[in-house]
Amino acid sequence: MSDAEKKPAEEAAQVEKMKDFEEEFEEKLEEEFEEKLEEEFEEEFEEEFEEEEAADGIAFEFLDERETETPIDFDRMERAVAKILTDAGVERGRMEIVVLDAEPMRETNVQVLGHDYPTDVLAFALEDDLENGLLEGNVLVCPDVAAERAPEFGWDAAEELLL
Repeated sequence: MSDAEKKPAEEAAQVEKMKDFEEEFEEKLEEEFEEKLEEEFEEEFEEEFEEEEAADGIAFEFLDERETETPIDFDRMERAVAKILTDAGVERGRMEIVVLDAEPMRETNVQVLGHDYPTDVLAFALEDDLENGLLEGNVLVCPDVAAERAPEFGWDAAEELLL
């Protein structure tokens, strides 16, 4: 290969190297940007969470994932859970209460406890430091199962759901 032929080949190789470098640089920038956004989001979330904690002691979040329309008194549920937690010495934390239909509750009960049936309530402590009054957790509730089970115990569905 003559020098005249080598030069375009070398230039093509350099162009390829530059393209590779640009791609790697863009990927790196994109990763760093995403990491920065994630960090900022987490910091913002933590600040909001700390503000909620400071203001309310225990922050509550309700997620209604049902397709059915069994009525739920979320205010009553929050008051009852707050009372239970306060009586247990919890001063601050976060509780996520997720309302599910019977089938997703059954699936969760199978996955977590190995019980192949829906239940009215499942609770999970995500973080607890009860010596310092901290609790973070999830509570899954199924109002349809609570409504079915309540007569067995002689109370209404709303009371069963709180247990």
